[in-house]
Order: sequence, then C-alpha cells, then structure tokens
Amino acid sequence: MITHYDAAGEEVRRIKDALERQIKTIHILDCLVAGTQYRDLADAAMGLHTNDILLLKREPDNEYDPMAVVVISAGGDVLGYLPREKNQIPSHMLDQSQVLFAKVRNKEWKGEWLKLEIRVYCPKLPD
Repeated sequence: MITHYDAAGEEVRRIKDALERQIKTIHILDCLVAGTQYRDLADAAMGLHTNDILLLKREPDNEYDPMAVVVISAGGDVLGYLPREKNQIPSHMLDQSQVLFAKVRNKEWKGEWLKLEIRVYCPKLPD
C-alpha cells in the first residue's frame, strides 16, 4: 500500500509543463475521492486548491480492491482512492502505461470527512 509518494512533486511539474505547452487533455470522469475519512488530511488539505494537479497511481496489491487507483497530492500525500465503482477504466489505462492525472474541483470539510471532488484527465496524443 502506498503511504507517501516522494516523486510526486517532480511528476506534477512534468504535467504542468505539458499543460503550459497547450497539450490537449481528454476528460475521463468526475468523482469524489473515496476513503478520505480514514486519513489524517488536515495538513494536506490546507495546501489543496481548485485546479491543483493530483497524481493517480495503480495499487494492484490493495487488499480491498485489486483495481485500486490511489490519489496523491503534489506533496506526495495519499489523499484516498478513485471510487471502486469508477476505477475500472482508469486502472486498465494505468496498467497500459497511460498517464492519468486529476484536478481538484472542490474541497469541503464535512465534520471529519474531507469531501474532495476531482476531475480525471489523460493527455491527448497528437494527431
């Protein structure tokens, strides 16, 4: 299980550079990040803002979901997972070495639960 991802900052910088070069993206899905209530995200959430880039990584050894896709902040903090009911296509894409990323759409604390809405994208290959 991924608990912290040290290379997150570098990967986010590469995605930002690509977006600044006007690389087109394909919108894959919108969802709430699952499992945020099981993590201490107070510090990580303070650094999250609308349109921040988040990394998506496969976690095939996850004991609860073999199709698990973990959501990671630019600081390397694991925020949670794509919901099980929406992770099939992204997990297969990631297994085929397709780069996927997400952007923060909204965040809101609901008691101890961080309601984190994201939009998932993949870069569009040039024509």
